[in-house]
Amino acid sequence: MKQKELSDLNIYELKKKEKALKSVLMVFVVLMLILIGVLISEVLRNGITPMIAVPIALVPIFVINLKKVNAIRNEIKHRNP
Repeated sequence: MKQKELSDLNIYELKKKEKALKSVLMVFVVLMLILIGVLISEVLRNGITPMIAVPIALVPIFVINLKKVNAIRNEIKHRNP
């Protein structure tokens, strides 16, 4: 299923999509903070392990979703002067 362009969505759909993405980002941030805390304690106990790469590998997902939220906000601002 092909996603609609932001310009094809109405204001209600844009706000709904923005709210959903913001919720996902908040959960993602909380989980990343927990993961980083666990990894710090693991490094202090056992030294550097390959698990350090996990948060680094997840950062692009955060950045992509953050860009999507910003694009939606810009589209909402563009429509509401």
